[in-house]
Amino acid sequence: ATHQYLRYFQLALGMAEYRRGQFAEARETLGAVAAKSSATDPLVGAASLFEAMALARMGRSAEARSLFE
Repeated sequence: ATHQYLRYFQLALGMAEYRRGQFAEARETLGAVAAKSSATDPLVGAASLFEAMALARMGRSAEARSLFE
């Protein structure tokens, strides 16, 4: 069984990875949050925003813009 707060922990980890400049790792972690959540889950918005910011920092602006929209 999955811990009920695992997605919250993963979101926090992804945000910390982003803050540390580990953009590829952050993108992977944050993508997992979105994949495990429903489209209406508020965590998806936060995870997608940070994932888009990580993509932008990696020089992948078009992908970041697409994800953010």
